[in-house]
Amino acid sequence: MTIGRCVDLAMWAFFVGEVAALALAILLFVRARIPMGRPRPGMYRTYLAFTAPVMLLALGETVGKWLRLVMVGFWWDAKAVGQYYAAAKLPEGFLLLPLSMAVVLLPTLSRLHRRTPEEARSLALEAERWVSIVSWAPLAVILAANAACVHILLSGQFTRAGPILAVLGGQAL
Repeated sequence: MTIGRCVDLAMWAFFVGEVAALALAILLFVRARIPMGRPRPGMYRTYLAFTAPVMLLALGETVGKWLRLVMVGFWWDAKAVGQYYAAAKLPEGFLLLPLSMAVVLLPTLSRLHRRTPEEARSLALEAERWVSIVSWAPLAVILAANAACVHILLSGQFTRAGPILAVLGGQAL
């Protein structure tokens, strides 16, 4: 099997997974009997004001990531860019946990904030504490043994990316 065929199959698998996720979301909306209709006129402004900081953070992170890659490529060669990019992907995996919790907690926090702001504040602090507890252990291992982590997770060719991984792991924390 050629590499092109493997990429084609991977893209089809990704597409099928996205279609399945959409079908599951529609099924859950129908099963829970969530009313769907046109939003109220003032809802867009409220929703945008509530989610604008999250959208700006995501946009800033994406632009910053690509600017870092361009800067590394400008000052060093393609091999250094590959080492940096490989090491940068590992902490991004750890950043998925807080992001997934934010997606789950956003509706709950908005509902609680409307009813009782103090309860919403305490829930946000408790969620932040639990995310920190869960993410400290793997990030501490990465900071302490970055060369070994790179050797195990990537390969021996990327051991020079150990310090990069330590810096990016600390930034992710």
